[in-house]
Amino acid sequence: MITLFRLFRSSTTPLDAKNQNRLIQTLRSDPILRSRYDVEMILTHPDEDQYSASTSMGKMKESGGYSIRRSKIDVSSIKADESYWAERTLYVECLPYSVKTLPQVSSFVNQLVQLADPSPQQPSPLIQSVSFVPPPPVRNGNENSAGQSATKSQGFAFITMRDLAQHSAFLHDWPWDRNNSTVGTTSSLTIDARRLGFRSTSIPEWVRRRDEYLSYQAQLSGAASRSQLPAPRPPQPDAFPRPSTVNRDSLPPARSQDLHITEEASRDPPAYPLGRLIFVKNVHPETSKTTLKQFLGKALVGFEGAPGVVKGKEIDYVDYQKNMDSCHIRLTDPGISQRVGEYFSTQALYQLNGLADTPSLDGDKSSKPVHVEVVTGLKEELYWMKLPEKVRLEALREGGGSTSDSGPSHQGAGNRKRQRKR
Repeated sequence: MITLFRLFRSSTTPLDAKNQNRLIQTLRSDPILRSRYDVEMILTHPDEDQYSASTSMGKMKESGGYSIRRSKIDVSSIKADESYWAERTLYVECLPYSVKTLPQVSSFVNQLVQLADPSPQQPSPLIQSVSFVPPPPVRNGNENSAGQSATKSQGFAFITMRDLAQHSAFLHDWPWDRNNSTVGTTSSLTIDARRLGFRSTSIPEWVRRRDEYLSYQAQLSGAASRSQLPAPRPPQPDAFPRPSTVNRDSLPPARSQDLHITEEASRDPPAYPLGRLIFVKNVHPETSKTTLKQFLGKALVGFEGAPGVVKGKEIDYVDYQKNMDSCHIRLTDPGISQRVGEYFSTQALYQLNGLADTPSLDGDKSSKPVHVEVVTGLKEELYWMKLPEKVRLEALREGGGSTSDSGPSHQGAGNRKRQRKR
């Protein structure tokens, strides 16, 4: 047990006899506090000058007064193994932005439980443990927590409850599927929690979802790694071609069904332009789309590998955001992609500043040469699939690709491109 004098020794509130009595009355009158804390009066032999009129509370040391401690919890029936605590632990997410400390998490969950079950009798503290990662500090230094707490949600926590029934009730009131929530909206706290998307799930279900996510992440990583492998080189033709020795009359005739499937597959148009996307790294963060277009266009001086493309229209779109050092570039022909990639891979070229529209052979120690990668495989598919279908179809038309729907000619699509502001 700890005496009230020691408990309030570092407090700014003076602990006089009146404050002691008021605190003890509160502890003994409140049903929940009375069940959680034991209060004892300390009786000591009075010294001669202990309670003189000139004696202050600081000179009383720790004689007399009251002492306090938490009520004893019967742990004889508790099996302290992993399964016991796992079935009493739940995972919650979308906590309000104002909840930033362990006591605030505990208080927030306690209030939600008491709103759902206002019974004042609790055999022991409801929450036994809280694992919580505080949100990062606000960068601009102006937190404005009052406004953000009402509009933003941030943070997650693992909460271990003492009572298994309360654990099940909380999962029922705040399920993972928010549409199945049965909590009423009579309190502002529950209204804010539902609006922010607050929800919970059990630890076994959380483990299942975690394993499912990690498995899916591993599949994506493996697919991305395979897409980086170089494509097999086609067989080189002989310098002096020889006639085939295969007797064509001995080959089995092709079935009409196979021919029909082959023709259908050949007519199936691609969903996005193939081979016309590059990824550029180490550009100057203060550059612009116009400067990048001129900078990369230097690689196409004298290039005649795309006869169907109008001069000056080789670069379709610069997908760049300010203050970034990398971007995607959409081109109008696969040959242009190969040309730009080879141009920057054969020599170290730098963009010295944000206004530099010509590659430079000289770079300082802190700068890195511009790197161009022709995007293929899964990375290419993921990029195009994030764009609206209208943009993909327009890119197919402008590059001379066919689409499944009937549309204007390539020239008309090019005119719309020039009219549209990107």
